Amino acid sequence: IKGVSLINATDATNLLLEVSTDGGSTWVTAGGSYSWSYVFTGATGPGRVNSTSDTALHLANANANTTGGNVSFSLDVVNPLGGSVYPHFQYDVTQKNSGDSQLYRYAGTGQPLAATAVNALRFLFSSGNITSGAIRCYGLEK
Repeated sequence: IKGVSLINATDATNLLLEVSTDGGSTWVTAGGSYSWSYVFTGATGPGRVNSTSDTALHLANANANTTGGNVSFSLDVVNPLGGSVYPHFQYDVTQKNSGDSQLYRYAGTGQPLAATAVNALRFLFSSGNITSGAIRCYGLEK
C-alpha cells in the first residue's frame, strides 16, 4: 500500500492506521488493541517511539500542513488472515514535521493484538481530515 503526498487539515497531527475484522462496518479502536514501534531520523536526531497498548497503529508523528508539508508512505501487510500468527505491518514514512519544518523518516512495525483476520484498513489523522493525496493498493500475484 502506498500513500502519496497526503495533506492533513489540522496541523501537528499523527498519521494512524486502524483495522477492521468485519469489512469496515466497525473499526478496532479500543485501548490496548495495537502494539507498534518506529525509529526516526530528522532534525532532532535519531530516536525511537513505541507503544505496547494503543488505540491505533502510529505511522508518523506531528505532520505539518504548512507549505510543502505532506506525508508519504509504503506499507506492507503481513499475514492478514491471522491465525496462530497475528497480522502485522511494516512501514516506511517520509513527512514534514510540524515542530521544526524539517523532513523526517520513520521505519516501523506494528500489529493489532488479536489473531483474527484483518479485512479492511483505515488511514486517518489524529484530528481533522485528509484534504488531499492518494492511497493506492497494489497486489502480488501468486
